[in-house]
Amino acid sequence: MKQLFTVLFLSITAPVFAQVGVGTTTPHPSAQLEVQSTEKGFLIPRMAQAQRPADAAEGLMIYQTDGDKGFYYFNGTTWDKLVPKSEAPTTTVSDLPSAYVTLLPGLPFAVSTGVLTPMGVDLMTSSPSEAIVVRGGNYLIFYTFNYPSIPVAASVTAQIAVNDTPASEVVKNVTPFGTTSFSGSLVASLVPGDRVKLQLVTALFVPSGLITNIKISYIRLN
Repeated sequence: MKQLFTVLFLSITAPVFAQVGVGTTTPHPSAQLEVQSTEKGFLIPRMAQAQRPADAAEGLMIYQTDGDKGFYYFNGTTWDKLVPKSEAPTTTVSDLPSAYVTLLPGLPFAVSTGVLTPMGVDLMTSSPSEAIVVRGGNYLIFYTFNYPSIPVAASVTAQIAVNDTPASEVVKNVTPFGTTSFSGSLVASLVPGDRVKLQLVTALFVPSGLITNIKISYIRLN
């Protein structure tokens, strides 16, 4: 009887250490698990971002159902998204053709009220004076504009601010009676919900319509 139980135990436990086939009795030799079906797919665990396990094993994969939805895997340190072809970066993916600019000091106001126009992937949405990140990643932010002719010399600082904190700035001395061109850029790691805007710091009041050719471009690098 003892020998019979031993044989039964080995018969039951042996498949645990062997290859497993679902929908097939002959899984590929290179696969520990092979699933075959011509009618159904393989559904991995789905969860919200807040539900992702903090002590995940390297290589663990889930499907995130909220925020920046999609397949994610744990690389041993952080969760990385498997970016689909439709989200691959293109040359210029989002523009503010009539970009938002805030003048400081004083009460901030929008120089113009252009609408954010996605050119490919929906990376940003717009509020009255700033762009709000929808898809996180590393971004190249580039801007250009012309500062108007004024009767006196002045120092003007152009800043790219992320969540109201200046992250990049260009300082120029504006000469009287001459238009001054500004341009600048910033590479920043942004997450969904981050707020980005271009702001000017100057002691001179400039009417909103005099700052021209304003453009802010967002390029998602990865």
